[in-house]
Amino acid sequence: MIAHATAATDNGIGHWLVTLDNGQSWKMTESVPSFAPPRPGDEVRIRKGALGGYLMDVNHQAGVRVDRVE
Repeated sequence: MIAHATAATDNGIGHWLVTLDNGQSWKMTESVPSFAPPRPGDEVRIRKGALGGYLMDVNHQAGVRVDRVE
């Protein structure tokens, strides 16, 4: 799935919550120190990962593990 970010907020420990223009929200399940969060309008790709999880790709960075919140 490809969508565009509308907001990204940090919970204080490096787990970003990314809200997309399709109404979905995805939360990182791991801290990635070098992760650059998306800015509004940036393209975000959510794809299936190994063992039934999901990965989020933002701005050509390595995929990070995420869970859907909404």
